[in-house]
Amino acid sequence: MRYWLVAVALLSMVSCSDVISDPPEFVGQATASIVSATQVSISWQAGTDDLNEAHELRYAIWFESGSENGEGEPDIVTNEGVLSYNLDGLTPETDYEVLVRVRDRGFHLSENDQTLSFTTPALGEYVTVTYRGYASIDDVVAAHANSTDRMQLGLVDGRDITWLGLGEDGSFNTVGPQFRAEENIADFVPFRTSTDDYDDFWILHPQLGLTRYVWSAGEYQRDDDFQIVELPFAGTIHAMDVDADGLLDLVFATEAGAVVIYKATDSDTWVWESTSFSGHLQPHLLVAAFDDDELLDLVIWSDTGVDVAKGEGDFAFETWRQGLPASQVGGTNVIKAAEVSGDGLLDLVSIRYEDGSNTLLHWWQAADLEFGDARDIEIDPTLGPFELIDWDGNLISDLIAVQSEGNNVLLFPGSSRSVINMYRGLGAVDDPDQLELGDFNGDGRPDLAVVDLQEARVSLVYTRNQ
Repeated sequence: MRYWLVAVALLSMVSCSDVISDPPEFVGQATASIVSATQVSISWQAGTDDLNEAHELRYAIWFESGSENGEGEPDIVTNEGVLSYNLDGLTPETDYEVLVRVRDRGFHLSENDQTLSFTTPALGEYVTVTYRGYASIDDVVAAHANSTDRMQLGLVDGRDITWLGLGEDGSFNTVGPQFRAEENIADFVPFRTSTDDYDDFWILHPQLGLTRYVWSAGEYQRDDDFQIVELPFAGTIHAMDVDADGLLDLVFATEAGAVVIYKATDSDTWVWESTSFSGHLQPHLLVAAFDDDELLDLVIWSDTGVDVAKGEGDFAFETWRQGLPASQVGGTNVIKAAEVSGDGLLDLVSIRYEDGSNTLLHWWQAADLEFGDARDIEIDPTLGPFELIDWDGNLISDLIAVQSEGNNVLLFPGSSRSVINMYRGLGAVDDPDQLELGDFNGDGRPDLAVVDLQEARVSLVYTRNQ
């Protein structure tokens, strides 16, 4: 497959009294620098014109396949004086040709026809390893359970947590330390609050409530100074710096629809700070900074709909208000925060199904928390569990999901143009129930763990280091 890219320079607006004379001239050849399998940086010299300076030129870029002359509206227009652009969302192992021309205020094009050709490299060799060593698994959580730069997988079975890690030789086996809680584990949230290299464990017990375990004297020990009991928790426990003091606070929802915040006063102490009621029974909670004020906001949803509360600082939130109707949430009852629109702000994303066959990636742009009409992107295969993460390093979230039929792990790359296209499968797995993301091989890039809870099987998909 061959694509055409056309980049054209636009002149800044001036008064109508100015005289437009000669067409602009293109100076020099455009160049391409390969950034990754999905990104290429295009640069060019400024065009010349008899009316405007070089720093007053804008450059418009077209991605119309097969176009060689820049017809139609451009897909991208740069700021004035910009002489390069990072093209993302490209297809690996694909030939591209680029044509750069200068255009003046009268839309006259320079007459150069030199094209720039390049081929995007392969994305990388993906390896899948599988572990089958336990009779049952209740949950799987990614965390730093030891002091290495690699993440591990915690397999929860009743009140036991067993850790799996990827060895230097590519083996995927148990690693220490193993852990046993006092009672069966209802929820397990690891995050680091102490100064050592180990994550702390926050474990929700049906009877004991929420307890904290810290690494001490070569093992995990219970923190008897911290415990929250007699609260009917709903969903998971969030560790977020709500008041921007550099310490992680605890945020969670109760079955009655209350959002409870415990403030961290230091790295070892948490005290109750506030409780807000949303009106949802057994709600799900999403905590993230959706607008540009850098304060955390709350999104809470249930079968009755989705509400939004804007963070105001000092643990205060605006009145809960209707954000999205329940009919738009979709059949997964899962909403995630991700940057898919290319504006630098987090958006809300869910997946819903049409007629039991096609899948719609359903997202709402979250500018100032005024969520507008949803945008649907139709995806041919029906998808099961999904995650959103910047897989290819272009600062835009990509969709990773498991195909319900065929059990293939699929990657849908996102781009700054709000386009998501499937270009390859990452590997085949069996009967997936859950996805976990983390850097399991220590190369600084995200890897994927796919969990089959019923068969107690964990498959790890990662990029082989070159």
